[in-house]
Amino acid sequence: MQLVYEHPILTLLFISAIGFWLTAAFSQLKLAEK
Repeated sequence: MQLVYEHPILTLLFISAIGFWLTAAFSQLKLAEK
């Protein structure tokens, strides 16, 4: 995990992108249930 220490900003962007994708996917699933 050397990349985390060398590029903390890229790591934050990567984590936030994953979090955003998960949130979008979760909301899509909840909408599909109705």
